[in-house]
Amino acid sequence: MKQFYTTFFYLLIISLQAQEKTMQFTLDDSYRVQDCDVTGTGNFFILENGSAANRTRLTLLDNDLNEVYRFRGKDRITGEDLIAVSQTGKNAIFRYGGIFRDKDFYRIHESELSGFPGKDPVENRIQFLNDEEFVTIGKKEGAGKRDKDVYLYVKSLSGHNENRAKLDLPGGAEFRKPKLLYFDNEIFIVAWTTKAETTSRKYVCTTYDYRENIHSEAKLDFEVNDKEEEEFATLHLNRDSFSSCQPAGANSDKRTVFAYQLPTEEARGAVVYDSSEKVYYVYAGVRREKGGSGFLVCKYNRSGHPVWKQYHTIAGADFKRTNGFNRYLTFDVTPHFLGISAYSTKGKKYCNFYILKKEDGRVTDSKIFNSYKLQTDRNQYAGLYSRFSSGDKGYKNIVFDRFTVFSSLYNRDFSSFIDAIATKTLLKSYPTACGTNVISVERKARTLIFQKFTF
Repeated sequence: MKQFYTTFFYLLIISLQAQEKTMQFTLDDSYRVQDCDVTGTGNFFILENGSAANRTRLTLLDNDLNEVYRFRGKDRITGEDLIAVSQTGKNAIFRYGGIFRDKDFYRIHESELSGFPGKDPVENRIQFLNDEEFVTIGKKEGAGKRDKDVYLYVKSLSGHNENRAKLDLPGGAEFRKPKLLYFDNEIFIVAWTTKAETTSRKYVCTTYDYRENIHSEAKLDFEVNDKEEEEFATLHLNRDSFSSCQPAGANSDKRTVFAYQLPTEEARGAVVYDSSEKVYYVYAGVRREKGGSGFLVCKYNRSGHPVWKQYHTIAGADFKRTNGFNRYLTFDVTPHFLGISAYSTKGKKYCNFYILKKEDGRVTDSKIFNSYKLQTDRNQYAGLYSRFSSGDKGYKNIVFDRFTVFSSLYNRDFSSFIDAIATKTLLKSYPTACGTNVISVERKARTLIFQKFTF
């Protein structure tokens, strides 16, 4: 009788230059990876769907690649069903059915499944989960557009205690879609936009506890270097940079075809929090009237005072006032460096990667791709997905994500690792406190290989 379980093999490899830990994660024939992601504490979860008795399998690994737990469920749970996953990954809230959701919420706590009395998501509502409480920030049900009151709903994961209280907003802030920067079991941090102009922006980053008390505020002022010649470009900075608007009379079944992609406040500037240093970064794309484009980054201490500000030109990029939806600029904070990626999905092509020093914002290395392709097929590599491929030297045999490029720029051992790959392989990397973990899988293979690289 065939056993439907995941088999782990552990192997420790000690090299002269770096210590690596390697683990194999073998998928059964009837399963594929439906979703995977890294949590706020560096744990990694893998969600599998299959046709066996247990249609859902969720496995959590810590950042040392040790198994934390495995959940097995007879009903299918997809990535669209997940509403929130805690920072550690030990708790998750979901609803069955994708877009045809039932009304009930469920909680996965390690390997156990139980019902959970949750709240339906509404427009602009923020929902997140720590290991003690399920948290919702939003307006009251049925509130009109003129109703500016915002409430904090805190539901204990035990299901017994629920608290609702009015949340104080900083002056000038409105609840359109604030940015959740960080949360743990004690506090959460929200970035409010109080000014959004073409050449300057203002943010207030507020730290709350779960009893609606304000612990601290940091006011961040961010502006271009030359207001006469420069302005913030409209770009895809993160998943909240654009929102879909369905035109009147369009068939709701074809909304992805007909929907307009409208830029939000997040398209001209975004805030990122570094929890290890307790500092803030604001970044944006900048277009110049006389031609040329680049990215602008400013670092602030926990009180909101600027530490440094750096502008860098993006080779090959020329940001216009249109087509911002097809221009991507990402900013990532790791324990060792800052990573910037800039690329286009349509029109003038460019695909550049930069790593910056956290101490002063200087670019320490970069990779400008001469050729690149954006991947759309999620079926070639056991359900895993990475965005890029290239014919450039050192990248010909891999499908890769931005953290793979950042790590190869930062660490020679990691660069040598990808140079040595001779068979078409997908790589998916994520930063850890001591380096980078990378998942690799060959085309049509059923075994995922996890490797831990120490910088």
